[in-house]
Amino acid sequence: MSPSSSTNQSSISVRIKDSLVSVFNNFFIHALLIIANRVLHENRYTSYHLSSIYEWCNSQWWSLHSSLWSSDIAVHFIGTYFLTWGCYLVYNLPFVYCDLTGKPGWLLKYKTQDDKVIPMNPKDFVKVLKITLRNIFIVGPFFNLCAYPIFMRSGALNKQNLPSFEKAVFDIVVSNFCFETFFYYSHRLMHHPRLYKRFHKLHHEWTQPSSVESVYCCPTEMVVSNLIPLVIGPILMGSHITVFWVTMVNTLLMTTIQHCGYHLPFFESPEGHDYHHKYFNRVYGIWGILDSLHGTGIKGTLNGKRHYRLFSTTPVCVTYPKKVK
Repeated sequence: MSPSSSTNQSSISVRIKDSLVSVFNNFFIHALLIIANRVLHENRYTSYHLSSIYEWCNSQWWSLHSSLWSSDIAVHFIGTYFLTWGCYLVYNLPFVYCDLTGKPGWLLKYKTQDDKVIPMNPKDFVKVLKITLRNIFIVGPFFNLCAYPIFMRSGALNKQNLPSFEKAVFDIVVSNFCFETFFYYSHRLMHHPRLYKRFHKLHHEWTQPSSVESVYCCPTEMVVSNLIPLVIGPILMGSHITVFWVTMVNTLLMTTIQHCGYHLPFFESPEGHDYHHKYFNRVYGIWGILDSLHGTGIKGTLNGKRHYRLFSTTPVCVTYPKKVK
């Protein structure tokens, strides 16, 4: 065996190992939830209270369904619309306030890029906001309306009780895998020279991302790279609309954190996607699974060293400072 083939096999083994580690890190908590739920249901006392919680949640679901005229399409369209807008507003307001005012000062020490300009230029903010609101208020709802018949044909009917806890968690895990897969490849495709300038360059206008820029993109990219990957999992699984909502809320939070420009304690690390906005040629996924498999991760870089969930108040830039040339 030649040295080059031996090196290639070693590289592939490392990539596979890193991918499996990413899978374990991202979905271990889901497995624990399913096991814990099963154990708790074996106990008569905890099983009774869990059943009571489920019945209460189910009654709230039917109340919501009734308040929207017991209409499947109204629940699907109006419920998804207001949930999307509400979550986007709640998630982004703290970061937008900091980006525009530079307050509170203690937050600035968690910046992922030391040279990030704070406060943000108001003209740039207005420019970003216009396109972002177009995608949220027009592109997203129009796509959701078009996707409704597909949701219904998949068996994701709204006129049914809430799914079991195990079914919901399993659907969320599958949906996350589907999102990672379709987002990675569609995103990487957007970086092809023939497509980048036409479709994806807009999203990369700023190498120092802010949370409000998370859906700052052209309508084509919004549909192909953001919305289609989001709905594929729930459609394939025939998930209840509430499971789709949970997946959507989690994805909105994830993309907000990935673009916020702050590596905050206890939140997901944004270092990977921050690296992507600086250099464009790595980190096409979110969870890191396919980046590890395809060798497009950031292992060995400064961002790679900083890419972990922070469980202390000490900023990662202090633990791993940038070397001065």
